[in-house]
Amino acid sequence: EIHRFSDRKEQLVMGRAEDRAEQYRNPTFFTICNYEQVLRDIMVIESSKWDLIILDEGQRIKNWEAQTTRIVKSLKSRFALVLSGTPMENRLDELYSVVQFVDGRHLGPGFRFFNKYRITDDKGYVLGYQKLDELREQLKPILLRRTRDMVMKDLPPRNTEIIHIPPTDEQRQLHTAHMQIVASITRKSFISEMDLLRLRQALLMCRMTADSTKLVDKQGPGFSTKLQTLD
Repeated sequence: EIHRFSDRKEQLVMGRAEDRAEQYRNPTFFTICNYEQVLRDIMVIESSKWDLIILDEGQRIKNWEAQTTRIVKSLKSRFALVLSGTPMENRLDELYSVVQFVDGRHLGPGFRFFNKYRITDDKGYVLGYQKLDELREQLKPILLRRTRDMVMKDLPPRNTEIIHIPPTDEQRQLHTAHMQIVASITRKSFISEMDLLRLRQALLMCRMTADSTKLVDKQGPGFSTKLQTLD
């Protein structure tokens, strides 16, 4: 992607600890590493001066009590950018944590932020949130949002290809055994609640058998032409 949009050089951080230390100090424009490497190499990373830190999949720092979040937020740079398809998945706490990395002062202190936007009961249990339109306005200066409608025109059409994969003999035997249960139940003139449960279970077993026998009989390594084809 870097080569598509620029002629800048990049360094992928990998290898042994001593090799990684040198890679962080390289003169290339982009240095790329994963979150786990940041945890291991934080001392070396902090010793370098960064102009810009970009977090991909920014929801990785949504939990402000997690070690990854604390260490990543300790990184210093003149500019910060967070990329995420889901900056907030469940709670407003997650959004607050992500925004803190971009601008620690933008939403103010946590106690004031949560007191303003949370709705709680007498015991402090969160019941919901309020004044979200006001929060959206507050986020506008630092949030660039792209909706599906905006980006669809830049994406190629989706191609759907159906590949039929014959099962192994072991898969076929398991499937046949459970389909016999299905056949015996559906031939009945009256189906009880217990029959309905057995029918659903047998159909579920057939679907799982189509993926791998291990899902049904719990015997490893399992037989699966889907996994063989995928490999």
